[in-house]
Amino acid sequence: MKSSSPSIGADAAAEAMIGDGKHYVIMGRPESGYSMKVRSAMRFKGITHEWTARCLRNEKLFKDNAKVQLIPLVFRPDGTATQDSTPILEELERDHPEPSLHPQDPSLRFLSELIEEYGDEWVNKLMFRARWAEPPDQKNRGGTLARGMLDGHPLRIFAPIMARFIVRRMIPRMSFAGANQNNTPLLIDSFETLVDREQMPGQRRRVIDWPYREGLRMDEAMHPLAFLAVGMYGKVLPNQNGAPIRLVVPWKYGFKSIKSIVRISFSKEQPQTSWNDLADDEYGFFANVNPEVDHPRWSQARERKLGDYRKRPTLPFNGYGDEVASLYAGMDLRKHY
Repeated sequence: MKSSSPSIGADAAAEAMIGDGKHYVIMGRPESGYSMKVRSAMRFKGITHEWTARCLRNEKLFKDNAKVQLIPLVFRPDGTATQDSTPILEELERDHPEPSLHPQDPSLRFLSELIEEYGDEWVNKLMFRARWAEPPDQKNRGGTLARGMLDGHPLRIFAPIMARFIVRRMIPRMSFAGANQNNTPLLIDSFETLVDREQMPGQRRRVIDWPYREGLRMDEAMHPLAFLAVGMYGKVLPNQNGAPIRLVVPWKYGFKSIKSIVRISFSKEQPQTSWNDLADDEYGFFANVNPEVDHPRWSQARERKLGDYRKRPTLPFNGYGDEVASLYAGMDLRKHY
């Protein structure tokens, strides 16, 4: 007999691995930045693990093992459980030291840990603001959470009712989480690059108004596929690749992945970005890979993979449509290119 939900079988298999002496099991939610942080760390380290989404079907398992109502809940191979993403990562680093989550250089390690702390303690406030401040966002996020929590459950038909209760519960928590009127303007990330014409003689040319500037919407910046890089191939990031820190946004055209970042700021309005300012008919603010929207001077419907001779069809969102298309639901991507 087939399961009523494709995730039920996977969840049951993961839960059966708890305490098997070989697997870590992560119980979290895909909407949770902390859950995805731990999942990404285990993937990076190559640690054998399984994922199970927290929902009503496994709520008893969660309550029996969680000390507080926080996700992710991680089961160690011996079956014991732990919570709080930063201590979990510290434990993983201790027990599985290679490859390290942090650069070996002390200065870069400090920067790496500072970025993690910034994400944990400050970006979560902006996350609350982005999800629960405006009615369209409330409806979207409440519905997503309700459907996820009721996945495979007989009460799934009541998800719209549950969504309204979730929204009603979460709005008052905005102030508790630090997303209050004092920081309401902090909605959009804006990145600024280094200006040093001695090190970077190309900046002596007034091609653009230096420093180079880029920006992301808050939900884009918080997506698990978007990240800040301080190294590549296990080594410190070289200058020519964007040292000391660069942005990587794989579903957008390359100019969005700004290099040599020296400042990150937040603004209430959509920030000015360098190429969009220079030629807004050619370079849109969003810059999502879209084969249906041509550059005025060339087609973007086909691409050539490095090392290949023949071209192939360009994939929407650079092949990451399943992961990121929902960020732009209802938007006209020909207009907002």
